[in-house]
Amino acid sequence: MLLRNGLWWLLSVLLALEVRSQSLAIAREEEAVFDLLAISNVNRQTAGVKLFRGPDPSTPAYRFSRFDTIPPAAGDKLRDIVRLMQYYEGFILVANLRQDRRSRGTLLAIEGPGYKRQLEVISNGLDNTLDLQYSLEQSQSLVSFQDVDIADSHWKNITIHVNGENAYLYVGCELADSFILDDPFYEQLSATNSRLYVAKGLTPGRNFRGFLQNVQFIFGTSIVNILRNKGCLQTAVTASSQESQEFAGVGPAIKSDFIGHKTNKVVDFCDHSCSDIGEMFKELHGLRVLVSNLADGLVKVTEENAIIRDTLDATIKKMPPGQCWHGGRLFDNKEEWTVDSCTKCTCQDFSIICRRITCPPVSCANPSFTEGECCPSCLLKDSED
Repeated sequence: MLLRNGLWWLLSVLLALEVRSQSLAIAREEEAVFDLLAISNVNRQTAGVKLFRGPDPSTPAYRFSRFDTIPPAAGDKLRDIVRLMQYYEGFILVANLRQDRRSRGTLLAIEGPGYKRQLEVISNGLDNTLDLQYSLEQSQSLVSFQDVDIADSHWKNITIHVNGENAYLYVGCELADSFILDDPFYEQLSATNSRLYVAKGLTPGRNFRGFLQNVQFIFGTSIVNILRNKGCLQTAVTASSQESQEFAGVGPAIKSDFIGHKTNKVVDFCDHSCSDIGEMFKELHGLRVLVSNLADGLVKVTEENAIIRDTLDATIKKMPPGQCWHGGRLFDNKEEWTVDSCTKCTCQDFSIICRRITCPPVSCANPSFTEGECCPSCLLKDSED
């Protein structure tokens, strides 16, 4: 009996290992690029969708006027995307977009059973951020790329690279921001009874306003290849250095139509000559000297402030008790002085008490004011009348 139970247990383990190996083999052989608009069957027949020309002339760009008619991505493709995210421990998401100025909208969202948010990528033009909002067990987490400058009514190409606990955002060829994830959210994703939407927010008011083109998940290649194919040679070299230091576990590149694609686009601001780099280092050296001088000046001002404070403390200690300081003069206790023709002040135990002179009533109809006097007076002729 024990032998039979042991054999059944060993058989179940072998079957599980076989299923696991098959799933990994499928992951290696699957399509590397998922065009989210295509697998969502978004086209010119979709209600509330208009076609436009975007930066890539080979594919259409879309603008959505209705979001309740946007279909979700095919269920089998979503399962493949989630499995590949977990297998490669991350993903690369690229998109061409032209977002309405200072608007806030969802680029893509994965919705679980019961309308539960699993993952939502939001471009927040109000705060100038790109947000990743996701679920972890019973809680919701939000992390943001800062100062992204996306929602400005101009076409932008963005690349989000999540690998392990590291997240990077490239806008065009520039590394806009990066951070370290507290928890790898992709490990919690599930495709069972879930839906993936493009441009449709999971809460009211979060639908994307603008144009979208080539919204794609890419797996099995490195960020270096992605940037190089975009024409970002200098950025690709920098990213290659970063990957060698931080992303030693990146899977090998696989052949796909995306990797084989050659771009003729030339990005001027990504390539820098040696002279440009030399000038940049000169400017950095000048800034370092300026900051050093400012720091020295700050220390000097601090020392001078300490001397002034000590001098004032010593002066106050020497002052007789009860004196008052007013209008640049020092008055003894109980001393009175005139501020103007109608105001007199008195020093009383460090306190200044001022009072206005009360004028008596006059007996004439047209009183006159004498220079230096506060109260009006009657001329002799007026008083006789």
